Amino acid sequence: MSIQNIGGSSSSGNLSPIDPAQKTAETQRTSSAAHEKPATVVPDTTQVKAAMEQLQKAVEQSSNSNLQFSEDKETGKTVIRVTDRESGKLIRQIPSQEVIDLAKSIDQLQGMLLKQKA
Repeated sequence: MSIQNIGGSSSSGNLSPIDPAQKTAETQRTSSAAHEKPATVVPDTTQVKAAMEQLQKAVEQSSNSNLQFSEDKETGKTVIRVTDRESGKLIRQIPSQEVIDLAKSIDQLQGMLLKQKA
C-alpha cells in the first residue's frame, strides 16, 4: 500500500520523523503568542470628554432621555445616569447607588484593617 501526496506523487519512504523537541518548542511559541495581550491605549481626558458629549447628543436625539456623566468624589468612579427628559426621574444609574455604597464600605474596612495591623 502506498500513500499519495496531494500533488500526486507517492510518499512511501519519503516521510521524515518529527523531532519531539522541535514540536514542543513550536507548540510553546504558538500557544504563548495566542495568550499575549495587545497593548492597551489609554485615551486622554479631551478624547473621553468628546466621546461623552457625542453619546449625550446621540441619546438626546434618539430618545426622551438625558445622559449624565459624573464622578463620585469618595470613590473616584465614573457614574452614568440616564434620566427622563420631561420629569427628570432617574431611569438607570451605572454603577447603581448600592454598588457605590458597597465600594465605600469596603474602602472603610480596608482602612480599619490597615490601622489595626500598624
